[in-house]
Amino acid sequence: GGARARRGVNRRSPGTPRKPRQRGGLVDVERILCFELGRQVFAFPLSRVQEIVPLYPITKVFHTIPAIAGVINLRGRIVAVLDASTLMGIGRTGQTKNTRLILIGSPAHDGAILADAIRGIRILESPPAPVEAQIGALGDYVTGILHLADGPVVLLDPERILDAEPLRAFS
Repeated sequence: GGARARRGVNRRSPGTPRKPRQRGGLVDVERILCFELGRQVFAFPLSRVQEIVPLYPITKVFHTIPAIAGVINLRGRIVAVLDASTLMGIGRTGQTKNTRLILIGSPAHDGAILADAIRGIRILESPPAPVEAQIGALGDYVTGILHLADGPVVLLDPERILDAEPLRAFS
């Protein structure tokens, strides 16, 4: 308890932008949560991630689009679960012991995204490269491409996913 009290507690509410801070002469621009969908690595700005939880039992909702995996009861709150792989045309992979739900939020609403695996949190010290090529349905949700040492990471905009046209009838 003592070490935690000395470090302080982060009282920033979810969705509040993080202020850049100095670290060894460099300024942290953004922290991102990296995760896998299929064989690709994606990321959300950490400031838009509410929490990561193990896979809860998902209740199917009839007469919805395939991108809606269903809903979960998360501590008494009903949350829509989105299959982003289907929404973005990547194709589904099966659920495994590594599958997690990433709860994301926008000012209008929130939801959970099925992720095949969590890769961890990374710190960006420079902005992502803009998307120059047409990348199909995925392009509607991409804000940039990151070229990291272990390969490319596609940076997604959670608000664009939650506000996607196919999902509007559900919200």
